[in-house]
Amino acid sequence: MAPERGKDLLLKVFTQSEEFLDFYLLDEVIDFYGVCYKMLNNDLALVKDYLLSPLHSSFAKSTMVRGMCAISVYQPERRQELLHFMDEVLHEYLTSTDSNVIDPSLNAMILGEIEDANLHELEPYIKKLYDADRIDKSFCGNYEEYQIFSEGFALNENNYTINVVKVTYLELEETYNPDERMFDLSGLEEELDFEDEEAEEIMNAYLYEKSLSKEPKVGRNDPCPCGSGKKYKKCCM
Repeated sequence: MAPERGKDLLLKVFTQSEEFLDFYLLDEVIDFYGVCYKMLNNDLALVKDYLLSPLHSSFAKSTMVRGMCAISVYQPERRQELLHFMDEVLHEYLTSTDSNVIDPSLNAMILGEIEDANLHELEPYIKKLYDADRIDKSFCGNYEEYQIFSEGFALNENNYTINVVKVTYLELEETYNPDERMFDLSGLEEELDFEDEEAEEIMNAYLYEKSLSKEPKVGRNDPCPCGSGKKYKKCCM
């Protein structure tokens, strides 16, 4: 697949609604971070435009941020470039007056990403985002709780391990009871206005990252295994 075509297809999927992504990709959106890294790490301006566009899925944007933060592991010589990029993004998230760009849930998820990438220079943004009420406290508590439970800034290479698994559209389709479908599943290409061969490429040829652990997968809406009583997506995800 040509690089530019790959970028276009990836962004075409990532600009769909959160409901659409939940339905077709289950809880696997975050596992596309490696694809984001491979396809877009050399086009940070395009990524910034996507992250600052309104109304896209918080989880898709968080996945994109994780993909770019993988630069800290695989291309450490570009750390300053990554730092500048994230500084610009966080500045916009802190100061924007556009209600469609302000996303406390996304900001909460980004905290963990900048910590794992050891972008400690961005730490002042954390307090500022809390003070501006732009952190979803159901994700990581209030500022004092965050300070207590945060693991701090340290490069976490394990967070960016790439394990490759193929998933086809048909495999996703078989996951669901036809009576419970929210979309017409006569073909993914119909939902995204893809040509047949495009749908084949995006869902069968794209390789995306997923843990190969045999342990049962915790769903985003399941109780968090840490015992907090919160949903997994709002706790330890």
